[in-house]
Amino acid sequence: MTHPAPSDSERASFEAWYESNAMPCEADWFARDPSDPDEYKHADTAAAWEGWRARASLPAPTGWQMVPVEPTPEMCRALFRNLIHADDEARVIKAVLSAAPSQDEGKTK
Repeated sequence: MTHPAPSDSERASFEAWYESNAMPCEADWFARDPSDPDEYKHADTAAAWEGWRARASLPAPTGWQMVPVEPTPEMCRALFRNLIHADDEARVIKAVLSAAPSQDEGKTK
């Protein structure tokens, strides 16, 4: 399965999870393959990384969307434009979510 190139933070998140949950007993579980530095030498780590990347590439479930951890300027503007409707929280939240960048394009919807 082909996945997009992982970010450093995605790999760091995987390694932190793997180290705390899988508890591998070998000291070199994060050693990289010299012929392909993007791959792990240890077969169990490589398999777990492949699963992690497959999970990360799944789309959000129907009715859900991915949003950035930090709100974008567009999201903040949507919030402030809709504060007049503060008694209708759902309306304000929908406005902010509609201004969030799409997961695929990184552009506002």
